[in-house]
Amino acid sequence: MSWKNTYRYHLLTNSSIFVNMMNDIHINIGEYGLLGASGCGKTTLLNCIVGRNYLNSGEIWVLGGRPGTVQSGVPGRKVGYMPQEVALCDEFTVKDAVFFFGKVAGMSASTIQSRFEELKQLLDLPPENRFVKNCSGGQQRRISFASALIHKPELLILDEPTAGVDPLLRESIWGFLIELTQTDKTTVIITTHYIEETRKADMIGLMRGGQLLAEAPPNTLLQQFRADSLEDVFFSLSRIQEDGKAGSFISIPDKSCDLNMTDVSDGCGTESTLERSKTISSPKSSDKEKLQSGFAINTDRMAALLDKNWKEFHRNISGCIFMLLILPILCSALFVLVIGSQIKDFRVAVVNEDSSCEGVWLNRTVVPYIDNGSCHMQNLGCRFGKELDDDPLFIRFPVQTIPEAVEGFRRGLYMAILILPKNHSIASEKRLISGRNASDEILESSMIKVQVDMSDYVVGSTLKYKLVSLYRKYLDSVLKECNYLNYIDRHLRFQSIYGSDEIVLTEDMIPGYFLTLITYIATLLTTSIIISERIGGIWDRSAVAGVTTVEIILSHFVLQFCVMLVQIVETYLVMFFFYGVRVVGSLWLVALFAVLQGIVGIVYGFLVSIMSFENYFTANAMIAGGFYPMVLICGILWPMESQPEVLQWVSKATPFAFPAESLRNVLRKGWDLSNFYVLKGTGVQVIWIVILTSVCVYMLKKKQ
Repeated sequence: MSWKNTYRYHLLTNSSIFVNMMNDIHINIGEYGLLGASGCGKTTLLNCIVGRNYLNSGEIWVLGGRPGTVQSGVPGRKVGYMPQEVALCDEFTVKDAVFFFGKVAGMSASTIQSRFEELKQLLDLPPENRFVKNCSGGQQRRISFASALIHKPELLILDEPTAGVDPLLRESIWGFLIELTQTDKTTVIITTHYIEETRKADMIGLMRGGQLLAEAPPNTLLQQFRADSLEDVFFSLSRIQEDGKAGSFISIPDKSCDLNMTDVSDGCGTESTLERSKTISSPKSSDKEKLQSGFAINTDRMAALLDKNWKEFHRNISGCIFMLLILPILCSALFVLVIGSQIKDFRVAVVNEDSSCEGVWLNRTVVPYIDNGSCHMQNLGCRFGKELDDDPLFIRFPVQTIPEAVEGFRRGLYMAILILPKNHSIASEKRLISGRNASDEILESSMIKVQVDMSDYVVGSTLKYKLVSLYRKYLDSVLKECNYLNYIDRHLRFQSIYGSDEIVLTEDMIPGYFLTLITYIATLLTTSIIISERIGGIWDRSAVAGVTTVEIILSHFVLQFCVMLVQIVETYLVMFFFYGVRVVGSLWLVALFAVLQGIVGIVYGFLVSIMSFENYFTANAMIAGGFYPMVLICGILWPMESQPEVLQWVSKATPFAFPAESLRNVLRKGWDLSNFYVLKGTGVQVIWIVILTSVCVYMLKKKQ
């Protein structure tokens, strides 16, 4: 089959290539070689031809229509495309890679198998069960070649297929291409910067700096320029371009035409192509011409994409284990074991000047005791020391003098110093009897003095709280023995409506942590997979094969959603079953919050991958820059009520603040969706999903 089309190329100020199709000039092409140095615009032109890049002006017509239209079939199964990079999944086997593009083209499994056997013999492919990542560079190029040929396209576009391969393989590729154009009548466009190897092509185009310098059969160019090699021809054309004598490009369609080196006419007494294009109109788009829908979904292509995504994920064993097992389970386990757990081993130095405790417990002389109706106290310092020893939170270090305790405190040996002054027991008894009439001396002697290291506020505050709780327990037991029951409770009594009196910081922080972990993992996984596909070229190559953007995104969403469900279940089990976080409300409602938040993470991952310009550093910066500030202000680490009023409004607009608050209400209070304060959390999640999805669609349309 011949490709009866021709192009007109313009070099504009920005060095972009613009192509205009002429419908009244027909050139029969079997094999077309597009030559030029790296960076001259060959790949840009091919991207325009296959519909991956769009023109600012001018037109391209391929196979009877504009790229991207139904009439053209490009992108689609009519074209076979082999880009510069291998653009295959590393986790594919040789057979998987070829079968994937066959399935995308809508071929049956039996047809693909038959065609694969032919190509395997023809191109000497590696063993079919060998992974692409384990193949050599030359083998990978042959696999890529076979993937472009599997569906017998009408137009075959090869972008530097011989770059970096050995001469024998290069000769073999060219021999096959010549046979392909003669037997299957396939039109082949091949780009290369190895100029001399294109002598076997039917037509070649020489490009430099974004401009087509000449287009003609190789032998015609050699004769017209009286050169021995195409490199000499290219050098002469480059000199003409540098001298500013080249207009649009030099076309030499006939061997009998003489090239006029001083002007840009075609040498046959006709006006130049540039001038001629001003009077000849391009094909006009028909009213019936329809663009291929970027939102169409084909079940065969979707099945191929889902199969690809799954193989790509589960065959990456280290990544699969890390994302499915290590990250969610390890993070959840570490959180419940570390964050909010009971702080233990408070090192407390006790200076007991009240009395010596030697033999006190053996003689059972730690009292108060009742004598003639009066309560008498002695050895209270020993009794309080015993309370410290019995509490697993404290480690008591008896110290003889205050200077010794202070010195140990400065050296970091102790976290607090307790000083029981002289006559502490007697003063405590007198204070109890005297009440308001107790003297300052009695008050001073009955008081236990405490010095606490507050350099770590959380540890210091917890230590103070625990000491107060312990002292209350100790004092209650002493007063009970003196028949002063509920002495403290009669002054101040606490009752918990929700939760408990115990400090359970873990359970308070779990709602926020649970949601942020799920969101972060979903974002990280989605971003890494999408960027890997874009950098590797498999995204663009699939698009050229006819896969729509929606199909690519939807197939990834299905995989990420399934992975997310597994991660949620693992986190769920660690927190609510193994650790035993108390749940008053519905576990199904907790799961709903987790799923919605995971979707937020997936969609945000899509947005990051779209906006990161295929750069891992930019993507990581966007993820960190998006998560870290929100975690700081959304009330997970510190209450939002402490923030300035304006910042509170910003905090409440994050996708974590209201959902975390609502989830806490479910976990600790047992509220359900009938409660507005729970419903608003799910509402915020849905709103963020809609917003992020809308931005993704807009960015994709803008990039297209």
